[in-house]
Amino acid sequence: MVTPVTFIRTKRNPITYRRAEPTKQPESRTRFGEFVSHYLDVSRFRKNDSTYDRDLSHLKPLMVLWDSFYLHQITHEQIQAAQTLWFKTGLAKKTINNRCVLLSSILRMAYKQRLLSFMPEIPKLRIDRKPPKWFTDEQIRYLLDSVRPFVRDFVLVLLHTGLRAGELRALKWQNIDLVNRRIMIEVSKSHRFRVIPINDALFEHLKTLRQQAKPHQDYLFEGRSSGQPYTDFYHALKRELKRLGMSGYVHALRHTFASRLVQRGVSIYEVKELLGHASVQTTQIYSHLQNNHLLQAVNVLNVL
Repeated sequence: MVTPVTFIRTKRNPITYRRAEPTKQPESRTRFGEFVSHYLDVSRFRKNDSTYDRDLSHLKPLMVLWDSFYLHQITHEQIQAAQTLWFKTGLAKKTINNRCVLLSSILRMAYKQRLLSFMPEIPKLRIDRKPPKWFTDEQIRYLLDSVRPFVRDFVLVLLHTGLRAGELRALKWQNIDLVNRRIMIEVSKSHRFRVIPINDALFEHLKTLRQQAKPHQDYLFEGRSSGQPYTDFYHALKRELKRLGMSGYVHALRHTFASRLVQRGVSIYEVKELLGHASVQTTQIYSHLQNNHLLQAVNVLNVL
């Protein structure tokens, strides 16, 4: 039996780990599935709805692999094998990393509660940066003219707000202020809000949606069950794009929102605030779109 590589805390930095010699670890008598129930009970009140729902979706494949495993049996080698399996099935590296972040959070809680005597190394897959995918103005017009009404409704909201799909899922009417024309989005894990102004086009669209909403409807887009949000924007849009012979995905609408702003002269720093990025470095992926505006700027020197 291969003894797992363990990690111990260094004196200089209590949250930094260094490799230790393999040693025999005391066996945990708590199974992964049992501890996950406890983890969810705790995190339910610490995370906002969209983050919690995302965790639940990432949790399912973890439970398939390790539900009946004792905590100490989830080793570095086990995790690497899972990453390889997921990647071979065509899963994106970012999704694999997101699953592993959740796994790390679960095991770290077990470690802090002394149900684990070591934290297995959880490698992070390197992701090659690609230019963001967005829709052109022509594609947007074709899309809005061709998709079924429900898809058009949420596509319009995303195009004018730049919301993440999870933020749209969790968006309630109580966070939409049509009087002051602003949308309040809770910032994940921080219990703070970012404000997205409602422009004229979105204002008219939201007024129509409000009139069409059921009495006492909580969510902007409600699912089949009353009081529950609609959750599958990804596949709803994907099916329509496939029918129209187009490529793309829901998050591309967020990129489209940002790209259109930058192309129309809005500063990267303003776009950062609207998108809710923690750092302007994340927003810099759109900076190359400013080149045309820079060319226009230097063209003022053409006449001497």
